[in-house]
Amino acid sequence: VAKHLENPAQYEWPSRFKILMGGHPVPNQESLTAGREIIQLLCKTTSSDLVVFCISGGGSALVTYPYEGITLDDLQQLTKSLLACGASIDEINTIRKHLDQVKGGGLAKAAAPAQFISLVLSDVVGDSLDVIASGPTFPDTTSFIDTLKIIIKYKIEDNIPMPILDHLRRGEKGELAETPKEVDPVFDGSINAIVGSNKLAAQ
Repeated sequence: VAKHLENPAQYEWPSRFKILMGGHPVPNQESLTAGREIIQLLCKTTSSDLVVFCISGGGSALVTYPYEGITLDDLQQLTKSLLACGASIDEINTIRKHLDQVKGGGLAKAAAPAQFISLVLSDVVGDSLDVIASGPTFPDTTSFIDTLKIIIKYKIEDNIPMPILDHLRRGEKGELAETPKEVDPVFDGSINAIVGSNKLAAQ
């Protein structure tokens, strides 16, 4: 099994499986393809469906589908700037969640009205579900205002692609919809469960 997991694309998976090798910590073209295909698949679900998500830390880079006007190059430049400035994973993912249709509850929104179960492997200290993989199936606790505060805090305005800055500023002004919050009905009856973490491993 370990041998196959080292090179999953070379393993002969059953025909119903599709393997896309996303990039990490910087997203690549297959990260973008994965995000687009997952969103397209979830948009076909109905209230009779149950979706099972398997989510792990690192998912923020491995799967991405930015909003219109934001390119993969923009996301790559943003990621490199955030990693270089010393921002925490919570701060990095706060910004990511407001640029992407997958993150910040985006997968839950796309899956609605289907119910879902998310099985989550945590790589985040404290195991915050809205931070792990940028919380694709969990209510977002952050806002557009928070994203700009982070950029100002680290003085990286000049290193952020203009399409991203424009998107975040429009969001701050209320011109764009916020990420789904706890009261959003897309989360009704669904489950997010941490099935693996440093804490569980230590115990």
